[in-house]
Amino acid sequence: MTKPGPVSLEKLASLVQAELLGNPELMISGVATLASAKPGSLSFLGQGAYRKYLATTQASAVMLTKADAEAFDGAVLVVPNPRAAFYRIAAYFNPPHKKTPGIHETAVLGEDCVLDEDISIGPHACIGARVRLGAGVVVEAGVVIGDDCVIGAHSVLHANVVLYHGVYLGDRVTIHSGAIIGREGFGFVPNERGAWTKLPQLGTVRIGDDCEVGSNTTIDRGALDDTVLEEGVILDNQIQIGHNVYVGAYTAIAGCTGISGSTRIGRR
Repeated sequence: MTKPGPVSLEKLASLVQAELLGNPELMISGVATLASAKPGSLSFLGQGAYRKYLATTQASAVMLTKADAEAFDGAVLVVPNPRAAFYRIAAYFNPPHKKTPGIHETAVLGEDCVLDEDISIGPHACIGARVRLGAGVVVEAGVVIGDDCVIGAHSVLHANVVLYHGVYLGDRVTIHSGAIIGREGFGFVPNERGAWTKLPQLGTVRIGDDCEVGSNTTIDRGALDDTVLEEGVILDNQIQIGHNVYVGAYTAIAGCTGISGSTRIGRR
């Protein structure tokens, strides 16, 4: 992906609806922290601990709140939330890499799959029967998708992700490498001899739009009802979510968290 060249401060201000204090024709070539910025860089002040760098930073412009705008002698973009606005501009300067559409010759597709336009399927991916892939879906190398899964438009499954049968992903879902979605829940009861009897896990996993699942995270399918992540949920690496868990929209969960079966977590 080609990165944009130097951009005027006026254009960057318009991208984040910022008030511009300074030269609108000042050219910005990238983003950096206050401590590491060079001339041509845009930076921001997020936490008070970094305020000491404002006096010495070489950044050509800094994103600040209105309360902090007078603390910097150079050009300023005034925004309510400098961190959020800064990362929007950082994404503008660093657009995501786009896969070329196509199906690698070593990929395996089951019967009756439905593939929308601009699909990318990488080497040695294995896709089961009756799978539906929405427009612009990216399936990287070594991904395994079980029968009857549905993957919404513009979702990305990074290398070596595994989806068991019947998993549903909404639009713009990102699943990072090594995650396993839809394995059987940990459902056992002791029988009359005291040995463990495995219970059938009849539900599935349903993940809403705009969710992100970190590497080596596991999400178990439901025993009777489904395990559900509503829209906008973000999960870090190495999280375990048990069967029948329900996670409300826009919840964020940090790495190495374990959530036992049938737990309900509210929105945000």
